[in-house]
Amino acid sequence: MFTYAVANAFRRWGISILAIVGIGLGTMLMTVLMSLNAGIHTRLAGTSHLAGEIIVSPADAPMGGALGGGSPLAISDAQTISSIPHVISVTSRVVALIPTTSLPSTISSGVPLVGVDLSDPNSLAVTPPGDLLEGRGARAPREIVVGAQVNAMLRQMGQSELHPGSVVKIYKLKTHEEEDLTTVGVFETHDALTDGVIYGDLQTARDLLGLDADKVTALDVEVDDANNASAVARAIADQLQGAQPPIQTSLPGRGLAELSGAMGLLDQFLLAGSIVAAVAGGMSVFIIMMMSVTERLREFGILKAAGWSNRDVITAVLLESLTLSIFGADAGFALGALAVGLLRRVIGTDVVVITPQLIAEVAAFTLLVGGIGGYFPALRAAKSRPVEMLRGGF
Repeated sequence: MFTYAVANAFRRWGISILAIVGIGLGTMLMTVLMSLNAGIHTRLAGTSHLAGEIIVSPADAPMGGALGGGSPLAISDAQTISSIPHVISVTSRVVALIPTTSLPSTISSGVPLVGVDLSDPNSLAVTPPGDLLEGRGARAPREIVVGAQVNAMLRQMGQSELHPGSVVKIYKLKTHEEEDLTTVGVFETHDALTDGVIYGDLQTARDLLGLDADKVTALDVEVDDANNASAVARAIADQLQGAQPPIQTSLPGRGLAELSGAMGLLDQFLLAGSIVAAVAGGMSVFIIMMMSVTERLREFGILKAAGWSNRDVITAVLLESLTLSIFGADAGFALGALAVGLLRRVIGTDVVVITPQLIAEVAAFTLLVGGIGGYFPALRAAKSRPVEMLRGGF
């Protein structure tokens, strides 16, 4: 029976190819849409560590001080902030930009180098965020850990990536002395902003900017609960009111909450697209199988006269439908995976990812489409009466 079903699935190549193309296009569309959804959710999960953080930066710094800039802050402000209730820790940060003459970049201003305190074992240079893909965290001055997005950008530009042992040459702003920064690790958080920076020590970043030892570009404040972040931000603004330079506070977690809300709408849109793909694929299999069964009613009548039961006929037609679905889904998934790979190469990031859950969904989609698309044609075939078929009736 299995051999009969598979042979009949490809008896007429023209019709079979139409069915394979139909379900293949549906599977490809589903693969791309669901991989986009998975990639966005993965990136959103990678930013969850920002929910309970506050960035204190100069008021004239762009983008809330996330990438540095503006008038430098006095490091003594950290002591004032530490005394505010619900504040767990305050860490200094100096953000400098490695110029494109030292490290190629698609960003004209250069790649951000975030300098942190290496004496703190929890600092992002010593214990890189997310997953450590290669090497280790920084332990000494002039050691750096590189975000995966930096390497993706370099790869996109056809430049050499940074791996443990790679050296980046920079020049101190005040003395113009050359300094070698040695890569010791590569990390990935699936957050584009975090993965697009390089972490090192405070003094290295100060040397790039020409800052004094008592100055920083921003202070990172961690609170005990994300729900207290807004109140703590207001308290910081009150405590440092009148400070020179004036400060601003930004809450990365607020943007995350808004993005999480928007994700619900995106999920519905992608689900609707996947349903459309499933319906289109199922209809193509249904139409092709109905045409095939109608043309072979006499054949089914002969099989039933030879001893096949209704169950045997239904099973054979369903196997035929599933065979077409599996071939079409495999082809569609391969094309979808290729499209995902091209997207990742073009945009230089993993905002689209293929996960085990996606593979399971495609497999379920294949069985569902093959089963539904072949079920009603199978019932049609099972209703054939041997005597009428042999007489030439329908």
